Amino acid sequence: MKAKKNKHLDNQIFNFLFITYYKQLCIYAYNYIHDIETAKELVQDVFMKLWEKVLSEENHSSFKSFLYTSVRNAAIDHLRHSKTHSEYEQKILAYCNDKYLIFDEIIINELEEKIKDTIQKLPPQCRKIFEMNRFENKKYKEIAEELQISVKAVEAQISKALLFLKSELKNFLDS
Repeated sequence: MKAKKNKHLDNQIFNFLFITYYKQLCIYAYNYIHDIETAKELVQDVFMKLWEKVLSEENHSSFKSFLYTSVRNAAIDHLRHSKTHSEYEQKILAYCNDKYLIFDEIIINELEEKIKDTIQKLPPQCRKIFEMNRFENKKYKEIAEELQISVKAVEAQISKALLFLKSELKNFLDS
């Protein structure tokens, strides 16, 4: 026949264990996880398990061992969960960054195509002057000498090309 449970004795044992080991266990848990608030929560959870399981089973041997083992296991579980959470977070961030890079690349490619198409719509002389300046990096004076026109004519053609590009690309760039 089972002996009748003494709740008063259980309360005394629990209080003794809590007072004796709480701070030490918090430091012990902190050595694993380096976060004092989480360490305190883990230790409190272990004491709740002690109250619910060990004391209710009238198994009063080696409480210290139970407490330290439970805190260590709780700390390790916490670290595993944190590591997994961190790994998933890193994967998600990498995935999102890749998606944005792909999205940006698509937009840049579309813009480049639109610019090429718009440049092709320029009148031939205007297009040639614009391309010499922008793609061949020639100065206005060099273009004027090569095409045997005035520098003012080159300036006028570049201005005309830029106004046309701005007008044609306005809707694309505003979106």
